[in-house]
Amino acid sequence: YEAWVENGFSIPGTDETNFPLPSAELVELGEMKERSIHGLTKKPYILIAHFGADPAHMGKGYGKILLNYIIGLSESKKLPLVLEATTKPNRAHYEKYGFKAVDWVAGNPDWVLMIRNVGKSGPGVV
Repeated sequence: YEAWVENGFSIPGTDETNFPLPSAELVELGEMKERSIHGLTKKPYILIAHFGADPAHMGKGYGKILLNYIIGLSESKKLPLVLEATTKPNRAHYEKYGFKAVDWVAGNPDWVLMIRNVGKSGPGVV
């Protein structure tokens, strides 16, 4: 709780004794990268941990520029990209850049682990 507050995060109605723990679904999503079936446990990869835009700045191309930069870095380093998506629109968006959904949370198929392997450009990549 203290780390959240120190970094400027807040959840209305919470305090040190009343702080919600992550749901089992959120924990499962975070642990998917550790499943050996995805091939991520024994090789390096680039994790896109948080990627989003302030609604006031959406549609200006900033996300596309940043994502294409990260894809270029992935290609130059020969490392796959990994991210978690939690909505159908986000999943469809990342698929345009060559990401593939490789796993999903049981009971919540919109929450997926996505991987973009090196050399897998999609139509959205400039």
